[in-house]
Parts: sequence; structure tokens; C-alpha cells
Amino acid sequence: GLANFDGTASHLKSLGWPGTPRSNSPVLGGSPIRSPMSQILLDPFHSIGDNTACCVCAGTSEAIKTKTTIKCSMCDLVVHPSCYGVPGKADAKWTCWVCADALATGRALDSRQSGKSAHITLQGKLALYKGVSCSLCPVQIGALKQTLDGKQWCHVACAKWVPEASIVEKNAAKAVKPVSINDVPRERRNASCSYCTRSHGTLMRCCSGHCQIVFHPLCCRRAACHMRSVDSQSRQFTAFCEKHSGAERLKDVEAGLTGDPVPALVELYNQQPLERQ
Repeated sequence: GLANFDGTASHLKSLGWPGTPRSNSPVLGGSPIRSPMSQILLDPFHSIGDNTACCVCAGTSEAIKTKTTIKCSMCDLVVHPSCYGVPGKADAKWTCWVCADALATGRALDSRQSGKSAHITLQGKLALYKGVSCSLCPVQIGALKQTLDGKQWCHVACAKWVPEASIVEKNAAKAVKPVSINDVPRERRNASCSYCTRSHGTLMRCCSGHCQIVFHPLCCRRAACHMRSVDSQSRQFTAFCEKHSGAERLKDVEAGLTGDPVPALVELYNQQPLERQ
């Protein structure tokens, strides 16, 4: 869980990045929540060595609908086949789309030939994902696919939660329709994420009424705010800011729409907002 992952800062130092500003602050994937001082933002689940949660739907009601997860044999990415778009049956040598591309292009060597199943380190994951970054957010590693033209990468979760994005070819490597900046409303086009303070990519707005808080979907997840795949009115892929997450999470609990608790975030759910900064 989160409490056992405080050593991330030392991993980042070994990679040449500065440590976290507050060593006693909660850390998800190496960055304190909402700290503009963070030099790198990591997917909160893929960056944790013992993660068992799907990196696409973690914490939402989709997490209970599909129990079977698969793990990339190279980078340890955990996903539901239906969430990530994996055609056919995946075996023990299955690789995610990023690692498959790394092998095909020669960016990585197939270490699986030795027959050893050594645990991959955070540095190893970052090395496999070198040159691969999401076009919709600044968060590194995670469950990514390519855009239809093959020129960019995008987190599957970003493609699902950002209103202007969409997944056209679910079971293909090149699956995401690129977002045109002209399709993004001006108030989000020129804004910065409320949690990472960066303007890179495309933001979404809190789905509570007329709330104007904007954020990257994975930054919302990193901040332990509430995200849902579907609500009682069949609205898909909604997310909420810190102020509105509590009430919306309670609604989902009462409606039976919440997924299994996510180990990495349970501790954050129970903390006061100021303790998460």
C-alpha cells in the first residue's frame, strides 16, 4: 500500500530527479499530491511494485464487473483485457502495447527469453517507456495506446474521461482519435490542472453542477478524488474535484456503483485535504 512506498524518492534521485519536497508527505508514484515542485508525475498504480488494480478503471464500478486481470510480462502493467482492449486470450508472455512497440522497434530487448521472471524496478519501467508520453496529460508510464495516426501516445483512461477524446478501435494498438485544440472549450484550453498545476495536454472539468475546477483525469486519480465509469443516470466517465468527491462517492456507495477499494489510495481517502498537500 501507500505507506510502504515512501522509498520512491530515492528511486527518483538515482535517475537524476530531485527528491520529494516533503519526505513525510503521502507519495503516489514519487510525487507529493498537488505539488508544483514535482519534476515527474507517475501513474499511481503502475509505479507501485505490488499493484493488482487495473490501471484503466481502478476504483470505479468497472473494477467489480471484471475480475480477471492480466499483467504485462515486461513492465508489470496490470489491466482488465476489456478495459485496455486486448483481443483474444492473453498468455503468460503477453506484453502491453508500449512494450510490444519497444520490442518491435528495437527500443528494448526481450529479457523473457532467459526464462527468469525477475521483478522490474521503477527505473526499468521508465526505461521501457522512454520516448513514450501521453498527449493528454503529463503523467508518465501507465496503460497507454497510440493515436490512430501512430504519431502520439495516450493513456486509455485519459481517452475515456476527457470529453473531446475517444477510442475508435478498441482492440487495436492505434486506437485513440487525436484531440483537436479547436474542439476544447476556451475555459479549459487555457487553464492549468488544479492538482499538478500544469497546462500540458487536455483537461476535464469537475462534473458536479457548474463547478469550474479543471484537472487531468490521472491527476484527479492521484489526488484520491472520486472517479466513476458510469452513474445511476448512465452518464459515463465522470470525475469530481476534492470539494465534491465526498458527496459523490457517498451517492455511489448508496447506489452500489463503487468498485473495490484501491489499496494505494485507501489511506488518502481517509485523510483531510490539507494532509494530502
